[in-house]
Amino acid sequence: MAPAELLHLPHLRPTIAPPVHSITTRLPFSPSPPYFLAVSNSLKAIHKNFSTSTHRFLSKSTTQALANPNPSKLNADLRNPNEPFGEITNPTLHLAENSPLLLGSSSDYGCDEFREKLSWLELIGVDFKKALRINPSIGSTRLQSIHNVVHFLQQMGMQHKDLGRIFGMCPHVLTSSIDQDLMPVFNFLLYEVKTPQEYIRKTINRCPRILTSSVKDRLRPALYYLLRLGFPNTHLVDCSNTILLVSSVENTLIPKLEYLESLGFSHRDAVNILIRSPRIFTYSIDNSLRPKYYYLINKIGGSHRDLIKFPQYFSFNLERWIKPRHRLLLAYNVSLPLPTMLKASDEDFWDILQKLQAG
Repeated sequence: MAPAELLHLPHLRPTIAPPVHSITTRLPFSPSPPYFLAVSNSLKAIHKNFSTSTHRFLSKSTTQALANPNPSKLNADLRNPNEPFGEITNPTLHLAENSPLLLGSSSDYGCDEFREKLSWLELIGVDFKKALRINPSIGSTRLQSIHNVVHFLQQMGMQHKDLGRIFGMCPHVLTSSIDQDLMPVFNFLLYEVKTPQEYIRKTINRCPRILTSSVKDRLRPALYYLLRLGFPNTHLVDCSNTILLVSSVENTLIPKLEYLESLGFSHRDAVNILIRSPRIFTYSIDNSLRPKYYYLINKIGGSHRDLIKFPQYFSFNLERWIKPRHRLLLAYNVSLPLPTMLKASDEDFWDILQKLQAG
């Protein structure tokens, strides 16, 4: 571990950073219990000044040691107490590995930088506690490293107002490697998907998770599978379909095709349905596709031909849109083609109902 100053106290400065399991310090005098009580009280005071987010980095044993200093226990941990410059090891003061007190060198890291990082992230709209819970590595990542990521994203077309959304939805981007993680994704979008430069910003904003997806293991396999199905490249350039590229071929894409085929659609018809309404790939079979299919066939009285002509049916919410519209048609004792029933705005839908009733 790199040299570090654990705490900025007058008589508590280690020559090298201690191991995670203990704080080892060389003192210029033979320590005594009152001294340790003073040090413990100082630690306790510092602990009180930490923000709630900083407190998350302290291990349980550290918290207990700060809250309940035990001079007799500390004194028992002395090695060679009669030696003028004795080395002491206090195993009661354990720090978590990613504690800000143990990270970096004394010249460029400490609690001040941690607070600055917290303030900066919250300033751009990132919920620091939530981000830290999803990606604990944020706590040990240098602020300069995060600034480098931000600068790179801005060079690639991201705007300042985009950062809160991107980092909020996918905090792992904050600790990504520019060379190993981010650059390959942009190269993939520009040169394999052939996304125009002017669409890059919208593409990332629609699906920030693409920035932390492996090109080799996730993005490229999804691209090749979709192209083999017959997806035009222009479909994938469409920003609304970016989420398909971060989908698992085995767990997400293939099962949707197999489900449609299990309903009796031919392979060709199933593929055409998916190409015309790609969002079907992202819907849950059990919670979305199956209930909507059942309602269409058994309640509305629709058929496979209706879905072949209008696969966008699956994109409408069953409880908030499909059922209310269908019940109104039943109440007025009229019928409408599926696209007209679902695509019309509320105002247009009421106008259609009144005209049908009047006629």
